[in-house]
Parts: sequence; structure tokens; C-alpha cells
Amino acid sequence: MRIGIVVDSACDLPQDFIQRHNVIVLPISVRIGKAVLADHRDGEATLSFLQAHLAERGHEAETTPFSVNQIRDLFLQQLVIDYDHVFCLTISKLRSQIFDNAMQAGFAILNDYKPIRDGLMTPTVCVGYGGELAELAELHALPDYAAACQSHGVELLESVMSLTGMLNVGKGALAVGFAAEPRTFSA
Repeated sequence: MRIGIVVDSACDLPQDFIQRHNVIVLPISVRIGKAVLADHRDGEATLSFLQAHLAERGHEAETTPFSVNQIRDLFLQQLVIDYDHVFCLTISKLRSQIFDNAMQAGFAILNDYKPIRDGLMTPTVCVGYGGELAELAELHALPDYAAACQSHGVELLESVMSLTGMLNVGKGALAVGFAAEPRTFSA
């Protein structure tokens, strides 16, 4: 199974990591006065732009995310050909329009597709924990959860939750991510 990762340029991944893992970057353009830089996560270009424009005119900075059509075209012209599944991670919709643009592009693409099956759409579940992973291992239900994943051939990924995630939901929070059809949960 070929899985692609798409991030917007607000991510702080090093350029060598992006290249080594074939991560696709949705650029966000930054305009200061007449100077424009499409941020493709090139550290040298960013520092050059910073030194030339940001110090004295940073208060004038405006950002422009990839549009719905640009994202849709990227997916249809490249990503659906190169990958079976693509995960798209963007900055919060409270901070940038790129989240909504990516969601709208995704819905535009998905309107042409039919669901494949019921249940997990990929054999992977990711658990993000708002703290040290040693604490996650001590949670009462985790061994049973991990065993259930293993017995069903589902890969369980464990990760320290992003700083942004912890700020939004709190230290000690647990987030479970998986691809499936929408479900209603009851307590």
C-alpha cells in the first residue's frame, strides 16, 4: 500500500526529512510589500526572505494559502496516481484558510468515489498522547487495545501529541486517529 503525506508549509519538518520521505508540501505564500515568497520549506530561501524583508516590514506580512482548486488539481494530477492513500495535515482552520481549502478540495474529490468497505479503511490506528509515552504505556486499557489491534492485523502507532494538540486538549489527553466512515458514538 502506497501512503502519501501532505503537509502545509507551516509544518516545521527539516527539508532533508521532507525529501527523504517524499512529503508533499502545500505552499503558503507570504507577501511583504511587493516581495512574495511561496514557502516550500526551503530554509535558505526563508532566511534570505527574513533578512531582506521581515525585520523592518514584518507587520505588513500577509499569507495566501493554496486555493481549493490548486489542492484539488495537485491531488488529481499527482497524488491519486502516486499513492493509494494520502494524509493531509494542515494548520488549524483558526489560523489559516488552508484547512478549509483542503477540506473542500477533499470533498470535491470524494464526491466522485464510493466507499470501499465498512470498518477501518486502512489497517492502521494512531494514538497521540499528551505526555511521555512511558505514561501512555501505563494506561489501564492500552494493553487490551494493543492486543485487539494485533489480533485484527491493525498496526498501532504511538506518538507524543503535537504541542498544538496539547495546547488545545490538554496535557494527558489521548487522541485516537483512524480512517473510517462517520460513526455516532455513545457514552
